[in-house]
Amino acid sequence: MFNTAPLVSLHFDEASPGTTVFENVGGNSVTCSEPSCPDAGRKGKVAQAAAFDGIDDGFTIPDRDQLDLDHFTLAAWVKPTVNGSNTEL
Repeated sequence: MFNTAPLVSLHFDEASPGTTVFENVGGNSVTCSEPSCPDAGRKGKVAQAAAFDGIDDGFTIPDRDQLDLDHFTLAAWVKPTVNGSNTEL
């Protein structure tokens, strides 16, 4: 599994609000259901970004055998909009 292309790589750079399917470089479809979709089309560090409300926004990646991993790396660029001692990711 090492030295292979990313299985899931989400740029969240879709330009239109109300997006329910996010492009995935890794080929696994990523969807969400309103009203729990992140707000797409926001200004990002590079191109567009998605804003999560911190309450119920999220997305689903359907189960696939190729995603049954023992080790994986997760990376994210995060810009918190609320300051506080109990902020969680």
